[in-house]
Amino acid sequence: MIIITGFAPFGNLPDNPSRTCARMAVSLLNAEGIDAAFVEVPVEFDGAFPTVQNVVRDHKLGAGDGLICVGVAANRKSVSLETTARNIIDARIPDNAGKQPRNTKISPDGPDTISTRLPVKTAIEQIKNAGIKVDFSDDAGEYVCNCLFYQIVNDADLKNHGVVTGFVHVPLEEAVKIDDQTNALIILAKEIEKEAHKKHRLPTDGQATNGKQVPLGA
Repeated sequence: MIIITGFAPFGNLPDNPSRTCARMAVSLLNAEGIDAAFVEVPVEFDGAFPTVQNVVRDHKLGAGDGLICVGVAANRKSVSLETTARNIIDARIPDNAGKQPRNTKISPDGPDTISTRLPVKTAIEQIKNAGIKVDFSDDAGEYVCNCLFYQIVNDADLKNHGVVTGFVHVPLEEAVKIDDQTNALIILAKEIEKEAHKKHRLPTDGQATNGKQVPLGA
């Protein structure tokens, strides 16, 4: 089972690309027989993680399942697989609920940084082989994206149940087409499945892309 989240419209992004590509990726994964679900997450410091928690509970995620949270970074020129969540919030602008916490920790007693649990190295290799612009990033910002990233990789239930968690930033469509953003998420999801099959010897839902792009509809 793979859950992919995308953020709701925000600011001058009435069609948030993170929501668009996440929804498309889930639809195409399902069409291939891979169990996947999409969830829209509010751009709210207090609302994002509880929304994800509810979906995780509903789907009873366990060992080998994946949770990919996706956000938009308008200044990026490629898809960014985030490697490091930081225990900091410093919002330059209010969230969609009007809250603007400044220079505060996400978790008062939590570690300063936590690494992603996504198979970023193998995924980036496969995504690059598909001709999609992608790179590592060790800075997910100090806004709702990083906050959610930190919360999912720091969550004891997700860790104890062996859920593979992490965060991806996508740029605006002018930098990377939505179809390519979508394919990057599909490749990442299938890399999670491949790793789960190796580690947990799980039955295969679908076949890996081996770096080939999945054809998208209009």
